[in-house]
Amino acid sequence: MGSRKRAARLRRQTSHRSAAELYESVKAAAQAIANATLEAALTRHFGVVWVRRADGRGRELAGISQELLDAWSGPGSLPDEVLAPVYDNVMAIAQDAKHHQQTSPADEMIAYPVPDLRGLTESEARQMMADGLTAVQAEKHTWTRNDLLRHIAWNTPAYAFTSGDILETLTTWALTGEAGIDIELVSQPRHSGPPDGRRYRIHRG
Repeated sequence: MGSRKRAARLRRQTSHRSAAELYESVKAAAQAIANATLEAALTRHFGVVWVRRADGRGRELAGISQELLDAWSGPGSLPDEVLAPVYDNVMAIAQDAKHHQQTSPADEMIAYPVPDLRGLTESEARQMMADGLTAVQAEKHTWTRNDLLRHIAWNTPAYAFTSGDILETLTTWALTGEAGIDIELVSQPRHSGPPDGRRYRIHRG
C-alpha cells in the first residue's frame, strides 16, 4: 500500500473514531440530564434521598444496602424478605434529610430552585463547575462540552437538585471562566452545528 493510501486510511479511521467518541459524549450528557429529571421527580413524589455514588459518578438512592444493589444487578427476582425493610429504611432517611434541610441555616440565597425541591446555592453552583472541570480534565486530555456537562451533573450536592437547563447553564458558565478556572479551545470541527464537537482543556498557565 502506498503512502497516500495509508494516509487516507488513517484519516478515515481517525474521523470514525472521533465521530464515535462525540456520539458517546452526547449520549452520556443526555443521560445525565435525564437522571437529574428522574431524581427530582422521584424525590418530589416519594420523598426519597440521594447520595453520591462511591465511584463519584452521579448519585444513588440512600438507605439501600450494597447487598441489595448487588442482588438487583444480578439475574433473578429479589425475595420478599430482602425487599420488606427497604421501604421503611428509605423513608426514615428521607425524613431525616427533610429535618436537616429545615433546621440548617440558609447562608446564601437559593440560585437555581427546582419547584418543590431544594435548589443550588451560589457556592454550590461554583463548586459543581470547578469539580466538574477538574474531573473531566483528569479523565481526558481534551474534552467536549458534553463531557463537561456530564461531570458537572455528577458533582451535584447530596441535598440539591438540578434540571437540564441548569446543567446547560452551568456548563456554559464553566467554559467562560465563571468557575475561576481558565479554559482554552483546542480544536474546532470542520463543520459547525450540533452536536458540538469543539474540544477544550484547562488553560496551562
